[in-house]
Amino acid sequence: MSYFIKSKTTKIVAGVIGFTMALSLFVGVGAQTSSAQGISLSQLVDLFISLGIISSDKAAQARAAVSGYTTTSKFTLDLKVGSKGSEVMNLQKVLNEDSRTQVASSGAGSPGNETSYFGGLTKAAVMKYQIINGVSATGMVDAATRAVLNAVSSSSSSSSVSTSSTGSSSSSSSVSTSSTGSSSSSSSAVAGKEGLITTKLSATPSDDANVRATTNVPVYGIETTAVGSDMTVNRADLEVAVTVSGSAQNPSNFITGVSAYDGSTLLMSKTLSSSDFYKDSNNLYHIILSGLGFNVPVGTTKVLTFNINTNSISSTDTARVVTIKGYSGNTQNIRAQDTLGLQSYTDMSGSTRTFTFNSSGASTLTVSGNVAATPVSNNTRVSSTDGIQNLVMQGIDFKSTTGDSKITTVKVTVNATTTTGLPTVVKLLDGSTVLGSQTAPTTVGGKASFTGLSVMVPKDTTKTLTIQATFPTTVSGQAASTSISATAADVVYEKPDGSSTNAGPSSVIAGNSQYFYSAVPQWSLISASSVGTAGVVGVASSSVTATITLKSHAKGGSMIKPVAGDLTFVFASTTQANGAYTSANSIAVTPTIQVSPTDSSVGDGGDYTVTLTGVIYSSNASIGTSQALFGAISNIASNVGGIAIANQTWGINTFYTSPVQLTKGTF
Repeated sequence: MSYFIKSKTTKIVAGVIGFTMALSLFVGVGAQTSSAQGISLSQLVDLFISLGIISSDKAAQARAAVSGYTTTSKFTLDLKVGSKGSEVMNLQKVLNEDSRTQVASSGAGSPGNETSYFGGLTKAAVMKYQIINGVSATGMVDAATRAVLNAVSSSSSSSSVSTSSTGSSSSSSSVSTSSTGSSSSSSSAVAGKEGLITTKLSATPSDDANVRATTNVPVYGIETTAVGSDMTVNRADLEVAVTVSGSAQNPSNFITGVSAYDGSTLLMSKTLSSSDFYKDSNNLYHIILSGLGFNVPVGTTKVLTFNINTNSISSTDTARVVTIKGYSGNTQNIRAQDTLGLQSYTDMSGSTRTFTFNSSGASTLTVSGNVAATPVSNNTRVSSTDGIQNLVMQGIDFKSTTGDSKITTVKVTVNATTTTGLPTVVKLLDGSTVLGSQTAPTTVGGKASFTGLSVMVPKDTTKTLTIQATFPTTVSGQAASTSISATAADVVYEKPDGSSTNAGPSSVIAGNSQYFYSAVPQWSLISASSVGTAGVVGVASSSVTATITLKSHAKGGSMIKPVAGDLTFVFASTTQANGAYTSANSIAVTPTIQVSPTDSSVGDGGDYTVTLTGVIYSSNASIGTSQALFGAISNIASNVGGIAIANQTWGINTFYTSPVQLTKGTF
């Protein structure tokens, strides 16, 4: 077996002695004989490609070897569309050596059919060649393109063929690449592909003149495209400058760490010291980051991002200006490898990002209750086997102003009717993420402490955390709640400058009590309405009629049918902020009641629909000259599963109508 070795790229082209002899015989017989036999040179080469004897990438070189043309001619002329001559023909021959840059796949300009005319097909092939070789893709052969062409021509003329006379296995043959000194086996030369990368500055991260963070700050993004092969970026040589009031300083005095990311995937992270920054003769500092392992599939574009950690800047200190780019002392500052093990380099020294790091500054964290995330008081059934699992008790809002805040400690106070009603576990959640789970205190008013938190609250945003509790099977007949006490140290947060401070609320943030029974009624409002009726002029007979329809759901046992005496119907004159009436200003009336179904009881999971209608007249001694009144339910008695609740005042504070003005005499 023999190998064609191209010294510039150190690629190995597989071949066999029989193939070489066959091609020689083919040339000896001549084109006329081959034509008579119906076999062309191109067909014969294609046959050996299909049999796996040679690779398709080197088909053009095989054709070149047989047809007798070489690429040793030097290129001296500017060539463009319309140019003619031998240099154009030699140009087409060079382009046809690589299937990726062939002028044409068949006909004029194809391998073995090169012409002396520079047309549109040649221009397209030149552009591909320029992209692959990192030359500006103008489609014209200029000085930069000629330099690459002549280098290839020169190396091609010195190509050598090594023939194994011992019959050793191809897998034992290797060639050392000129750029890296690494070895590539012939088997990998057949399986792999030659490729390269193109790079440009990513739109993100963008320049930022007001950076206040100190940890994992994105500062440089390289948009990388793989051409011809899967590519792996393994090294970046980055130039870093740090200035204070215009004066340069060693970057290690400010930058303490660097990390590389593929999207959100961490590729590497490194703590930095002064020995990691190299200073050249031009007083430029640069850092070499190796082993990145940033993989880019062929034909795709991905962004390689670099983040840094820095020392904090005090409020009295001067801002640091950080600039970063590819190291200008090394035009090969970004290095990648293709699947053949060959290296590809790009230069990012012309692409700079600039960041101004200011004092982290202060921040203020305020704490308040979240009404929407805090459940109203209600009845909760206690399972005889599981108790109550992960019951939502309360929602708490944390708002950060001035700067970013990081919550590090939250202490939750647990309250209950008696110690029998205390939970076993208290949890703190951010959405569905459990931030911490603590064994509940064993005393009423004790605190579950969540420490070591790292909950970021960006400036001018609000973070809502939720408190959940798990209760044992023994809490039936008890009530429990949670709160954040008015103790400064019950909420601790970290400011951007790294200092910690307390943010406990000035008053207690209390959740609503939840009531536990082995069997419970769950009441809900279906509808509520009210209407006023005017009386005769001069007669105190105006009235307001209010109608409230409720649903009662039995959970844990059968429910006894409600009667009018089980529900207290009132007319009230004012409401609280949360919509509840003020019972002190209420007037009780006897309502009419309709219950559906009419059965004396419904089983576990059954429902009753209860409609109550109450009327109040302006002749009522408690009514002033003119008053706005609405109907409401002030308490409910019920019996489910033999558990009697005589006076339920919780979970019903939304059971009221809109107000109607009631005036004595004329309505």
